[in-house]
Amino acid sequence: MRKFEHLIYSAVGLAALFLILVAVNFFITRAPVRVDLTQGNLYTLSDGTKKILRNLAAPVTVKLYVSQGDSVPVQLRGFAQRVEDLVREFQNAANGNLRIEKYNPRPDSEEEDAAQLDGVEPQQLMTGEQFYLGIAVSQLERKQAIAAVTPQRERLLEYDLVRAIARTAAVEAR
Repeated sequence: MRKFEHLIYSAVGLAALFLILVAVNFFITRAPVRVDLTQGNLYTLSDGTKKILRNLAAPVTVKLYVSQGDSVPVQLRGFAQRVEDLVREFQNAANGNLRIEKYNPRPDSEEEDAAQLDGVEPQQLMTGEQFYLGIAVSQLERKQAIAAVTPQRERLLEYDLVRAIARTAAVEAR
């Protein structure tokens, strides 16, 4: 028995360590705290943006038009994912008053027609193919569009999106 005593202690220690890790993971995922560890705090919204989103009086719909598939270059797919992540951060800050709808406008489809009706324009790839990466914001009959979201305007995307939401949600003074 003495021979195997150190193996038993090791096994019990590993099992305890595993249970502690599972418990810590469980509690961390349930905590409402969010930490942005990206370079430049890409997913940290400004105070002004949070204030506008918290004060939305009625639900606002954000339609995200993103072409998907192998024809879209990897860099654009990564950028499109960052755009979607930012929109999800907006949704988290809006206390339930921001709905997200995501569409994949393929050529000659209803989604492509909807994108064009919403003011989202196709962008041209070097290969000559077209892809969509745009946002339409609506509330009742009011609409604002970000016709083409480009990597060159990534730093201004938060501003562009919150401006579209604020313009759509603004109640005109009479």
